[in-house]
Amino acid sequence: VIQIHCFMPIHFPLTNRRQFLGSLGGGLITLQAHGFAEEAQEDLIYLLNDTHIGEKHPPASSVPMNLKQVVRELTGLKQKPVATIINGDLALKDGQDGDYRHFAGIISPLQKARVSLHLTLGNHDNRDAFYRIMKEEQPK
Repeated sequence: VIQIHCFMPIHFPLTNRRQFLGSLGGGLITLQAHGFAEEAQEDLIYLLNDTHIGEKHPPASSVPMNLKQVVRELTGLKQKPVATIINGDLALKDGQDGDYRHFAGIISPLQKARVSLHLTLGNHDNRDAFYRIMKEEQPK
């Protein structure tokens, strides 16, 4: 047992992949990927943060282009990661329907490639707007 007597820096104990993913379970929206297990590289997790995709971003804008580049990289892998987590903020400012339509279009190749995809919503996201666009992901 290690005792830490100060408040900074903050230390996080090591966890294994199963514990890490289990601890995320309560706050995740999971996009299904059937048959994924045999294709997964179990020691690889992609973590993307703050995509801030907006409906009105120009097609060549760096914001959507960066996410598109990562999507191309992920779909091109021979062995997919065991999980790809996209932490909110998914939407640009306040989570408009068009933001999520644009976001959904960008990540659709991940779903087609059967990449295990998990999303979290952030303070710029609007849960109702998200589920209007991503209807199939709404918990029942």
